[in-house]
Amino acid sequence: QKSDYETHRLLRAIEGGYLLDNIPPSLTAGKEEYLKSKKWYNDFFESFPMAIDGSREIIDRSHLLFPERKNILPDIPINGNHLEKLKNDALAGLKKRVGNRSGFYFARLEYELSVIQKTGFVDYFLIVGDIVRHCRQQDIAAVGRGSAAGSLVSYSLGITQVDPVKENLYFERFLNEARSDCPDIDLDIDWRYRDNVLDYIYKKYGDKHVAMMATYTRFRPRLAIRETARALGFSPDEINILTRTLPRMIMGNRIDQFEAFPPETTGKPGQNRCREILQMAKRLTGLPRHLGIHAGGVVITPEPLTDSVPLERATKGLVVTQCDMYQAEKIGLVKIDILGQRGLAVIADCHREIRKVKGDNFNVPENDEKTFQLLRSGKTIGVFQIESPGLRALLRDLVPKELNDITLALALIRPGASESGMKKLFLQRFHGKEITTYPHRKLAGILKETFGVFIFQEQVILAAQKIAGFNLPESDLLRRAITKKRKKQEQRKLEKRFLDGARRNGVDRKTAAGILKQLRQFASFGFCKAHAATYGFLALQSAYFKANYPAVFHTAVLRNGGGYYPSAVYVAEARRLGVPVMPPDLNHSKKHDALRGSRIYLGLKRIHNITRKVLDQIEQNRPFSGLADFISRVEISEHETEQLIRVGFFDSLETSRAKLFWMYRLSSHKGKHSRSDLFGDNVFIPEIKTLPSLKQINRYEIFMAEKNILKLSASFHPLTLFTGFKNADLNDIFNCPDKTAISISGWRADIKRIKTRSGRRMVFLTFETLDDTFEVILFPNTYVIYSKTIRSFRYLQVEGVLNREDGSPVIVAKKISPALTGLKEVQYI
Repeated sequence: QKSDYETHRLLRAIEGGYLLDNIPPSLTAGKEEYLKSKKWYNDFFESFPMAIDGSREIIDRSHLLFPERKNILPDIPINGNHLEKLKNDALAGLKKRVGNRSGFYFARLEYELSVIQKTGFVDYFLIVGDIVRHCRQQDIAAVGRGSAAGSLVSYSLGITQVDPVKENLYFERFLNEARSDCPDIDLDIDWRYRDNVLDYIYKKYGDKHVAMMATYTRFRPRLAIRETARALGFSPDEINILTRTLPRMIMGNRIDQFEAFPPETTGKPGQNRCREILQMAKRLTGLPRHLGIHAGGVVITPEPLTDSVPLERATKGLVVTQCDMYQAEKIGLVKIDILGQRGLAVIADCHREIRKVKGDNFNVPENDEKTFQLLRSGKTIGVFQIESPGLRALLRDLVPKELNDITLALALIRPGASESGMKKLFLQRFHGKEITTYPHRKLAGILKETFGVFIFQEQVILAAQKIAGFNLPESDLLRRAITKKRKKQEQRKLEKRFLDGARRNGVDRKTAAGILKQLRQFASFGFCKAHAATYGFLALQSAYFKANYPAVFHTAVLRNGGGYYPSAVYVAEARRLGVPVMPPDLNHSKKHDALRGSRIYLGLKRIHNITRKVLDQIEQNRPFSGLADFISRVEISEHETEQLIRVGFFDSLETSRAKLFWMYRLSSHKGKHSRSDLFGDNVFIPEIKTLPSLKQINRYEIFMAEKNILKLSASFHPLTLFTGFKNADLNDIFNCPDKTAISISGWRADIKRIKTRSGRRMVFLTFETLDDTFEVILFPNTYVIYSKTIRSFRYLQVEGVLNREDGSPVIVAKKISPALTGLKEVQYI
């Protein structure tokens, strides 16, 4: 439209990195080059009717039609009948899984295969099954998740790992005869080998038939304001000042409340300019910023992709579709998600290490008592998906005894369950503080495991069957209607059918309407049980390794990274479990963190500002007999060598770092050696008969060196620096009644900032003692007062009250101050 001209100029300025006032005219359209209306053309060319008639004829003869195709799948190089191939593979896999245990399994398998055949997704299962088979052959961990875990066919093919019969999971949540769109199997892959799997897919189906799915990165309010301000010539400092006011005025994707901006003051953007920025930025919000690559989506087609969708090449050379997943679905393309997962890599590493000792047939036992003791204690830092403070507290509350308890915990921890009050209600009933009731007696069997509370999406499907007499496909349609943004007309139609069916089924209208209301409320937090069960299964595997093989487990956690906490927290946790963690060592460390004997040696890659060339030479030239041997065979700068000495890289050969510095500097400055001689064969460190009096490097200097170079304390916990630190018994504290006043000191190990609904900042802090961790909440008013203290100090005294309202004991801080005891130089450490 004509009114979009200034937005067009702003977008071109942002794209080209120009100031709005200086954008070259050649990069923008003219003011009159907007798309005109039919009336405008008729009026403008009124004197040229032949031009209008000719244009109309061209339009009438032009037909751009996309063929209506559904679920386009590639040709699979298989000899024989595809359905028979799927049946044979599934039957063989099921016999391997369950033997001849029960006829029910084989009856359900037949049923699922018939639905897969009727809906036309035989090839889809063969494609995903083939990808998983490749992963197994290459010893790459791969697990299907999401609603696919409710399929016995998926379980039989090895795509998923949870027995859907045993865990009471429903196939119809995943696929049913009423569903026309393609089922969605998300594959989690060991993150280190995702490219290997993608390469297999490209080679199998051909480069012209495979592309990554695109996503549109859109202008969110903060980005729109920053980019607009930059285009208007604001400096980075001014933009930072401006955006710091944003939380008070932005809700979702809206930019409003201009009056919330501060008035013009020295060093701040003026209010009028702020309003100008906001007015312009509002037009950008929601528009595409650039094309991105979907986290895992891969598209495969039988004909060249260019026959179906426009493509472009991303910066890394990957071919990407120019449409996103929603547009792709409309033209029949099928997306397969291949997602890199670090937590899965931790489990895979542990399996490999234990199989070296126990043999290739080793499998994690289902009911290991040490594993469940660990889970009940809540000491699950590092464990897949259940290491956050909220989940650890919830595990202590639930006292898990089986996989289903972990599944429940993963569903209950979602924000919606807490905000809606369902989590609190569930826990009160779980602990016997409230009598369990059911919306109707027909729902007692369905809601028994969740104490009368709707938690899982599958419960909606079953409730629709029991109350309204829906069949399974109809029930899933209702579930999708209330849990996703469906058309209101479609939703009302299904809800009317639900009420009518309930009446015919002997349920009075008031009760049925009440159940329907609960199901609508459930839409904000309902979780797929099959997905929760998959992650629960992986959490159990992860917990088993932590409980039984802590050294192997924490090595894998540190090596793969990407957990809930920074590496320093995992180092401290390993030490608490009696696993020694050592700084990088010239003869023992590998590039990545590794276990040698019973000790974890941090990897060479943790040493900052050391070149890859130096790391390669260290690995290639080992072992080294000492400092002179090292500097004669590794091309390394003086600064890099001193960095290595500071972090204890040579401690296994010489424990005095002061002596190492003295020896190195002596060799470096011998008159007969040039700088380049240090890297040749003629390095000479004279024999030291009488060592001069050297000032030894103290623990604080060691800590600071490791913090700056390794980004964590490798030699000891920082709290041991403070002579006045008293290790509190956290069990005594957390057994206190609700609202008890608490005063405790600890090491701030992690900080998580969030925004409240009103846009204000609050924080969750994780503190460490030498034996455990505890959590502290600072609400917005308190955070404003103590934010600088939190940023400036790590060893802190917390004064507050114990809060058990949500079942999770946390300290709500009222005051935070530096705990200056035993060490003066504590600021900024």
